[in-house]
Amino acid sequence: MAHELTTTTPASLAVYSPTASRLVEVFLSGKSGRTLRAYGLDLQDFATFLAVADTNAAAEALLSRGHGAANELALSWRSNLLGRGLTPATVNRRLAALRSLVKLARTLGMVPWSLELAGVKSAKYRETKGPGRVGCRAVLDLGAPGRAAVAAAAAARGKV
Repeated sequence: MAHELTTTTPASLAVYSPTASRLVEVFLSGKSGRTLRAYGLDLQDFATFLAVADTNAAAEALLSRGHGAANELALSWRSNLLGRGLTPATVNRRLAALRSLVKLARTLGMVPWSLELAGVKSAKYRETKGPGRVGCRAVLDLGAPGRAAVAAAAAARGKV
């Protein structure tokens, strides 16, 4: 179930001055259930890192710092996430959520800057390309007994 956005009327736009809570509401609106849950948890983790009450307070704390200090805070959070042993994919998703929130704040005229910190490079765990054309040809050239032996060896290693 997607998060629903409160409708803004033309009359309310005449004196529109977005707040951090409105920013978070707009940010989460229209997202699918899975994305909404993930981004919600990401922002809640940021709020916990800042030791503030909720995601609205975390957004306010970030946006009120200014360009340099906000980027420094985001870098500190990235270090905290890595120090807790989170995977690069998780760290990058959490940073992406924060960057997207600030991008929306910039779009809404709340800040004139963006977060510029880079994500974390992921380590390549193993080769996953497979044997390739030459390797496949070599297995086929083994004949039925050879292919059976290769299949048994792969099964024993948990590769099939």
